[in-house]
Amino acid sequence: MEGDVDADEEVTRGLRQQFQALQEQQQRRLEKMLAAKKEQAASQAAPDRQDHDDLKLHLVAPQPASIHVATSLLENENEQLQEQILELRNENGRLYKLLSERDYEIKYLKKKREEERLALAETVGMTSDVAASKMVELSKRNRELTVENESHKSKVKQLSNKLQELEKEVLLQSSCRYLGCS
Repeated sequence: MEGDVDADEEVTRGLRQQFQALQEQQQRRLEKMLAAKKEQAASQAAPDRQDHDDLKLHLVAPQPASIHVATSLLENENEQLQEQILELRNENGRLYKLLSERDYEIKYLKKKREEERLALAETVGMTSDVAASKMVELSKRNRELTVENESHKSKVKQLSNKLQELEKEVLLQSSCRYLGCS
């Protein structure tokens, strides 16, 4: 049991490091994209005036800033949704782990109850009242764990559904942005 906890902690640490590396990589990509957009905006904002005057060309009115703001807002919302998805996935994983621990505990208690039931049947010196109270106590604990397990299962199901909804929303926003939806 102790080895399992150490192994789980190792896995958790490894996953945290991977997640942190992915976040740093995403931040660098975002910074590069913003720098490229700034350079592009600067190159569009400062055209060579002398060439245009010689050709007698007039500057076209710049694109409205609202398009850039809307794109920025969509990107921010997309990032927030991605973060929510990641948080939900992490919580979902933790709940699955907790669920498996509860399942293991229930199996262990059932096995223990059966062993004690057999031991009670073999023990002549014990009174039936003590045996019955012990069985009632173990049954209560088993029911409590079963109820808690079911609660965790329903929470995992809800989070899974929410995760799917958020993934669909992100997918719709991404496709909408590429297709030019408003």
